[in-house]
Amino acid sequence: MAEEVCYSSVTFFKNPSVETPENNSEKSIYAVVKTDRSHSAQTAPPTGPGANKDEEIYSKIKTAESLSAKTEPPSAMPVKEEPRHYSNKLAAVCLGLLCAGSLAIVVALSVYYNLVSQRDNEENRNLSETNSLMKEKLAQLTANYSRLTVVKETLLQDYNNLTVVKETLLQDYNNLTVVKEKLQTDYNNLTVVKETLLQDYNNLTVVKETLQTDYNNLTVVKEKLQTEYTIMKDERDDLQSQVTGLNQALTEMNRTIATLNRYCPVTKPATLERACQSCPQGFVFYNTRCYFFSSEIKNWNDSRTACRSQGADLVIIESRQEQEFLWNLTRSPSKQSAWIGLTDQNKEGTWLWVDGTNLTVKYWANQQPDNWQGKEHCALIDITLSTDMEKIWNDVPCTGNNYRICERSF
Repeated sequence: MAEEVCYSSVTFFKNPSVETPENNSEKSIYAVVKTDRSHSAQTAPPTGPGANKDEEIYSKIKTAESLSAKTEPPSAMPVKEEPRHYSNKLAAVCLGLLCAGSLAIVVALSVYYNLVSQRDNEENRNLSETNSLMKEKLAQLTANYSRLTVVKETLLQDYNNLTVVKETLLQDYNNLTVVKEKLQTDYNNLTVVKETLLQDYNNLTVVKETLQTDYNNLTVVKEKLQTEYTIMKDERDDLQSQVTGLNQALTEMNRTIATLNRYCPVTKPATLERACQSCPQGFVFYNTRCYFFSSEIKNWNDSRTACRSQGADLVIIESRQEQEFLWNLTRSPSKQSAWIGLTDQNKEGTWLWVDGTNLTVKYWANQQPDNWQGKEHCALIDITLSTDMEKIWNDVPCTGNNYRICERSF
């Protein structure tokens, strides 16, 4: 609401005909009325340098007299004094009416503003609630529409599928009708065949009786032949056992002769005199090979050098029998591990024997080889890893010191 200000100014002059102490003085009466609207709870009060003036309703009446008593009006011009009481009442009435009117307007506008604000707030609240309900209904309708769309698509797909099934069943029905007719024809033909077979059956029954007589006669002959067969079978089994034994003996003899010829060659054919060889001192003979188990420990490379200085090399294991022999050879309280001729120093993960051949038979311990810390590139036999002789190989650093097993030809 805009502020309302009422200003009233009244000036009074004394009657010069009346002799009073206030002669030659002038009085001015100012009435200032300033009215501002009251602030409701919805309107923030004004701020600034003029806030105190805008919030108060005040009246100020200022009476000013002439400061100089020395100034006297001209004696030649007398001043006529107007009625004082009438002018004061007129100013007061004007001031009161203005204040009352302003206050009434302020109160009316404040009440109207509060009512309008309450009505607007109520309408806004109702609109907000209505908007929320409409949003919920819209969300529900959207969800229902989506579900119905999915159901519609599903039903349409089912309809299409059923249409295909229907066509397939109709085709199958037509095919079955054709098959039925064919089967009916086959049935008629089989009926004729049945009658023919029945006639043949009767004929065969006569033949059967004849054959039964022949069968009985042959049974007697069979039993006689069975007895003779049993006797001959026993004789054959005895002869077969003898032949098997002779073959085994011959094989063993040939093997012995071959070994004898290899290690004890004939030096004088006329007398069949032989000169036999033996393994070097310290070596052990096994299956045409000589093996050496060292008594000192060295690293893998030095162990191989030592073996080669003896005309041998680190052992190459080629069979389970050889593994078992070395396992027994290693089972000494003071010699529980020994180098073998297996390494992957040239290429990690590619294990080769010292003669360059690939690894075929393997007797690694559980979870070996593992190349721990990337430093294990040489293999050894370690009987402390397992009681199973087929799980005693391990990969270790080549720089470690262990016993060695050397191998050479006989």
